[in-house]
Amino acid sequence: MSFALSLRSAPGVLFIYLLFLNCLLSVGALPPGVYAIISNVFSAEDEALVITYNGVNQPVTVTVWTDNPTQHWVIGGDDTEPQCVSPESAQDLQPAWGDNFVTVLLAVNYVWTISNHGTGYTIQDGGLTVFWGVADAVDGAGVTIGPGTGDETQRWSFESV
Repeated sequence: MSFALSLRSAPGVLFIYLLFLNCLLSVGALPPGVYAIISNVFSAEDEALVITYNGVNQPVTVTVWTDNPTQHWVIGGDDTEPQCVSPESAQDLQPAWGDNFVTVLLAVNYVWTISNHGTGYTIQDGGLTVFWGVADAVDGAGVTIGPGTGDETQRWSFESV
């Protein structure tokens, strides 16, 4: 019995290999840069909702994407470890734990683990115990922080801006 593949099946095998390699390379952390962080759950009006900075000691919300500077986030640090996140317009601040929601406080080395799982990125605390999410896909809804649900409400996309 031979395990050699005929030449006719080689293109299919190459496709499967390249698809597998792409999946391996795409799963992982996010390279440092400036991004809009987009919820994988769109509004009822089919509008993209992005994480928005609302000021120090204020809850972070999702709002309809307008490319406003308050919707730009700097992702820093080594993409193999938990990363620093800051609003582009206030880089001396960082997202932090609020009472079941994400808030923004003075930067004291808050770090977040940003991981691509193929269906979108998750954002978790450095200890991997809680996730960022959105309970309601509506303009102005708060960004929640809590236990993992495994669904799209805790999945995000990152668009370089």
